[in-house]
Amino acid sequence: MKTVQLTPDFSKETRGTKPGKVVDIKNAPTKQPQSNMNENNKTVDLNHTTAIACEECGSEVFVEASMFRKVSKLLTGAPQDMIIPIPSFLCASCGALLKELLPEQLK
Repeated sequence: MKTVQLTPDFSKETRGTKPGKVVDIKNAPTKQPQSNMNENNKTVDLNHTTAIACEECGSEVFVEASMFRKVSKLLTGAPQDMIIPIPSFLCASCGALLKELLPEQLK
């Protein structure tokens, strides 16, 4: 099966880090969307942000996961079915899916 990437590759942000490794976000460069990079070259003070918490248990720690959707070759006209990876996040405490970051069709 062929894999198609339709969403940003979130794994690039953590490349070089090992699972469980603590990363210092105070000195890490902030990553802005490509379209706003030239327009707004501002850094964001984390004191002016709000945390995203798990709806089930209130934890603010999440682990990266992937969901997969299969697209029939009959729908795409491709010689084989395609797999679409969808980056998602699970609560590190209770395992609940963080629906806030999912595409609208999957919420």
